[in-house]
Amino acid sequence: MKKLSLSCVLLICLCVLPQSPVSIKKVLAEEVPYGPWVDTIEVYKIEDDLEALQLLEQNLTQLHIPFITSNLYYQFKDSLNLSYGVAFGLYNELTFNPVGPEFSDGRLNPFSNPKVREAVNYLVNRTYIAKEILRGMAVPKFVPLVSAFSEYQRLIDVIKPLEVKYDYNFSKAREIIFEELAKMGASYNDTDGKWYYKGEPVTIKFLIRVEDERRQIGDYVSDLLEKLGFTVERMYKSLREASPIWLRGNPADGQWHVYTGGWITTAVSRDDADVWAFFYTPLGRPDPLWQAYKPDPIFYEVARKLWSNEWGTWEERMELMRQAVQLSLKDSARVWLVDLVSPVFFRKEVEVVLDRAGGLYTPLLPRTVRYKQVAGGVLHVTGREVFVDSWNPVVRSGWLYDEFLKAFTSDSAALPNPYNGLPMPNTFVNAKVVLEESEQGKVVSSSEWLTLSFTDRISVPQDAWYSWDAQNKKIIYAPENVHAKAKVVVNYGYPLGLVKYHDGTTMTLADWVAMWPLKFERADPVSPLYDESYLGQFEEFRRNFRGMRILSTSPLVIEYYTNYTHWEAEFIVSYVAEWPSIPWHAVALGVKAEEEGRLAFSSHKAEAKGVPRANYIAGESLDILWEELNEALATGYRPLLASEFASQEEAVERYSRLAEWYNAHGHFWVSSGPFFLDTLGYASDKAVLKAFREYPYKADRWAWLTQPSEIEQMIVTACSPIHLLVTDSLGRSVGFDPETNAVINEIPGAVYSGPREEGEVIVIPGPSGVYRVKVIGLSEGDYKLRVEWVSFATAKFTSETFTGRTSAGVVDDYKVLVGPTGSYTLILAGVDIEPKTLNTRSMGKFVTAYIELPAGLRPEDIDVTTVRIGPIPAVTDPKYSFVTNPEEYVVDHDGDGILERMVKFDRKALIEYLQDISTQEEKNSVTLTLTGYVNGKPFEGSSEIVLIGG
Repeated sequence: MKKLSLSCVLLICLCVLPQSPVSIKKVLAEEVPYGPWVDTIEVYKIEDDLEALQLLEQNLTQLHIPFITSNLYYQFKDSLNLSYGVAFGLYNELTFNPVGPEFSDGRLNPFSNPKVREAVNYLVNRTYIAKEILRGMAVPKFVPLVSAFSEYQRLIDVIKPLEVKYDYNFSKAREIIFEELAKMGASYNDTDGKWYYKGEPVTIKFLIRVEDERRQIGDYVSDLLEKLGFTVERMYKSLREASPIWLRGNPADGQWHVYTGGWITTAVSRDDADVWAFFYTPLGRPDPLWQAYKPDPIFYEVARKLWSNEWGTWEERMELMRQAVQLSLKDSARVWLVDLVSPVFFRKEVEVVLDRAGGLYTPLLPRTVRYKQVAGGVLHVTGREVFVDSWNPVVRSGWLYDEFLKAFTSDSAALPNPYNGLPMPNTFVNAKVVLEESEQGKVVSSSEWLTLSFTDRISVPQDAWYSWDAQNKKIIYAPENVHAKAKVVVNYGYPLGLVKYHDGTTMTLADWVAMWPLKFERADPVSPLYDESYLGQFEEFRRNFRGMRILSTSPLVIEYYTNYTHWEAEFIVSYVAEWPSIPWHAVALGVKAEEEGRLAFSSHKAEAKGVPRANYIAGESLDILWEELNEALATGYRPLLASEFASQEEAVERYSRLAEWYNAHGHFWVSSGPFFLDTLGYASDKAVLKAFREYPYKADRWAWLTQPSEIEQMIVTACSPIHLLVTDSLGRSVGFDPETNAVINEIPGAVYSGPREEGEVIVIPGPSGVYRVKVIGLSEGDYKLRVEWVSFATAKFTSETFTGRTSAGVVDDYKVLVGPTGSYTLILAGVDIEPKTLNTRSMGKFVTAYIELPAGLRPEDIDVTTVRIGPIPAVTDPKYSFVTNPEEYVVDHDGDGILERMVKFDRKALIEYLQDISTQEEKNSVTLTLTGYVNGKPFEGSSEIVLIGG
């Protein structure tokens, strides 16, 4: 067959990288092409990030898609040829096998015990991982919420005390684990320091990924487990090697106990209510591991309600979220380790839009990437993987690498804004959302394309499509008295007869409705398409879906009725809005093959039936799909509603186009996105994507997306018997005011947890600088104060802890410098400035300052290059002996027996500065603040002088 010869050619040239960049041309505004900016993107598999970055340096490639390790970041960040950006959506964790207490062969699984899993939180030192293994390019993580995004900030008053509670405590971890293992029937041998079960060592099979720092993390955790007395089998695996074991394998077989998991949120998340069900319950995925989860019933119900938005008021939602945070740590099916600050690299000649969460893993990449100021050309792109799992139009691969490539070829109704995560219309024009009056004040909208209104009651019309009769193959219309929480009317414009698919077919109404019954068929046991692993997802769909009807076809306007609500109406639209990116006739091939028991869309059903999983781009599926295509051609096969919305002649024509496509490209992946998958080498991991110039939108459609300004944030946490009050440099305060005994919040955007005995948190958005932190004692005892600072644009994170002792009513006053070099309590120095009276008309050359430091600090250790009054630096010219000679600059000026550091300032420059900041009276008293650093720590002091002379 023709596809075989194509595969042979590909195998010969798969890994041949280009020898020089392809020529490109400047583009005029009228020459902006339809589809993407570039003509071709070639994607290669390069597992070694160092090799990939070296190829970038040589301009043999132009983008390296994966986030790179911290070591390579520091090695390449100053390259003259490369640009980089950072993202915050990547995070690492330990995934546990929950089956037990024994595996099917009788071996003990300690991690089937939730208390053992919970104790691992105490076992791992997340700060060590973040600072030492990841070299400061990460922050400790305890829950599945990304710390850079809004949901974490909403719950910070709950999370921060838990972070302190579950912080590293090896002794506590050992105590709990020893107690629980004994209860499980294991015995500890004091002689060899090992655990045994039924006479055999308790051996932990640890799956450790090797592509990034997870290898070092895995070794670190393995060392800790061995220190506890476990025998650890370190199973170093790549993604391809690990995936069949932990993801697709039966967890009861005990092939693994622990896996170094890595996840990415590819869009800035504004609502993470679904993470608890996704990561801890069978609702999350159909894979065997998820189906083995058995969370506590209370936790499951909390997670399920959040998953399906079953809450009334916002406060009810937040109470469920607060419960979920705490219950997730009790469950600990996953122990979260770090949120990463993740760099990506690309050539300086290339222009891209980076998502703050996903970096280059964004559907906007294929729609924005270009050579600067030019159109056309070939981009050579590398990734650690290219193809990992099966591609089919019904069940997602679940792997980032596959879904990333699919985004080049596909389209969706909405796309996430890369900077704030809010849905943006992609294939629709506008939308109207109508909600019940009870939602007024709870739901908002901030987008011009959306109209939001409220009404007394929303009844589903009886001509709306409501369900599907899988037995009789008939639409079920909405019965009487069906109501919905929301009605959404989406205007898709004029796609019918205009939008093209990659195989040359044109979108019709059949592409929108022919496969609509498929979701019902897969959930009905009478159907040959029934898939048990899909039931959880269907139940969620059925709970929210109340009906739909097509109001017009030109323009195409569809009305949806749903019980799904969201506090931002844009997400209600993105939840219901559709786009048939895969044409019905391509989906039909897989449907036909599954009906006949030859293939299955999901891995769960494929394994259960002993058939291949449907894969539209490679493997044995291709021969089966080719045979199905020939049969469909012969019969004009039109499954489900295709028989009502497409003629037999149209079906045959479409199948003919698909056959031509397959003979030309060697696969069945046909979609409607800005690129099409031209050729591929599945085994050797190369993909060639070509621009689809019949795409309906021009390349500059998303050109308005530019990098926003830098975002910084300070977080102050106290988990002791104290109240907090923080004041910024403008004198604005947030926290508990001890003078009025009241809560105050004068800083825009600041968040205060409120006065709480169990711990308080203050979050302040804004730049680095000096803050005054007051600690108000509630009772006698020791306290800890943690000050964190993060820049979400420059990938800087610092965290410092201060300690003290307090009692009821005692107020400790800290002055803290917060910024990229750390968070420091300002050292208060004594400063004496001479002359005391400064005449602006005098002709002197210098003003002298004497700096006296607190006990334990030496004046000679002051870094004079950092000393300044306002913007005026101290004189550091070595031609002056008072700069270079310690006998001159280390003195006891006031004769109190304590040495001071003498520094001088340019008199003229200082007077000009003082005239700018003082009033124009004949005589002015001015307080001068002198700042600097000693031993790397900041200090400041003030002195008053009189300015005369006008």
